[in-house]
Amino acid sequence: MKATLEFNLPEEKETWKITNDAVDWYTIVIDLDNYLRGKIKNEDRKWAEPETIYQEVRDTLYELLADREMFI
Repeated sequence: MKATLEFNLPEEKETWKITNDAVDWYTIVIDLDNYLRGKIKNEDRKWAEPETIYQEVRDTLYELLADREMFI
């Protein structure tokens, strides 16, 4: 089975970019999930401030994006 995607550039440039980056986004989500699973399994964060935990997750997301030279 083969599949071919065609885009009319430059009109569909944004759609092309989203499609082209899909594997990177998928990998980022998997990596973030693994990071969170490790945190849950290996750390006792019950007494941490929610803002601290949220910022830590956000920082990790930005690191994953930077590793793939993707920026939001």
